[in-house]
Amino acid sequence: MAGEVEKVILFLNKLFKEKSILYGTFNSHRAALALILPGDLGDNLLLKRYFRGLSRLRPPKRKYHFIWNPDKVIDLLSKYYPNEKLGLDDLSMKLVTLLALATGHRMQTLSLIKVENVVITEDGIKILIFDSIKTTKHNTYQPCLNIPFFEAKMEVCVASVLYSYVEGTVEIRGDVEHLILKSRAPYRRANPQTIIRWIKKCLNLAGINPSLFTAYSTRHASTSAAFNRGVSLDIIRKTAGWTKNSMTFAKFYNLPVDEFERSQRLF
Repeated sequence: MAGEVEKVILFLNKLFKEKSILYGTFNSHRAALALILPGDLGDNLLLKRYFRGLSRLRPPKRKYHFIWNPDKVIDLLSKYYPNEKLGLDDLSMKLVTLLALATGHRMQTLSLIKVENVVITEDGIKILIFDSIKTTKHNTYQPCLNIPFFEAKMEVCVASVLYSYVEGTVEIRGDVEHLILKSRAPYRRANPQTIIRWIKKCLNLAGINPSLFTAYSTRHASTSAAFNRGVSLDIIRKTAGWTKNSMTFAKFYNLPVDEFERSQRLF
């Protein structure tokens, strides 16, 4: 294993010298190599020391310094109602955007939801994810997304939108086991890129600068807004899929939720 680690470090060092890539890209390379090499690269002391030095030379940077207010998107989506009257494209856009905001999860996770793992209860809907995602590790729990019914404002009740989507896609689903379908025939599974396109469309319609904020910014917006409204850090970590000791939220996601006017000035 020692020889493999040395090769990994030499490879990463070559990238460091030849390319001006950011710290996160090195981490992605390490994660990819960990999938195919024997042993556990994440626990290797030599590699940990290398990354500590790398973090000082090319410190990880926040993608955003402030984030948009989720209320703007929620206000927009409340107009897309009743759910049963929406076309599949609009219903899909509404579902994936609300799911991203309600759970704080990545597009990859949403694309892996399977109909058979959507469990409807009296209080809401539970979604179990059994496929490997970015944060999947040995001896860690897979996500269980808990989505309660929000009767106070049914226009944006995520559980109700999800229920309407399942009911509305029964006839076109065929043998596709994944929940989210493409909105045009043939109705195959929607991949993360399709989900990203829907969310970007929603952000644009809500007046959020598409050149400044990506679809992935829903993760920043939802977790930052939740923290600012008094939700405990433990709940945020658990909901969004971070470990209980993770500092990721504090370092990169806990951003000031800015008002729409500031985002508007950036057009």
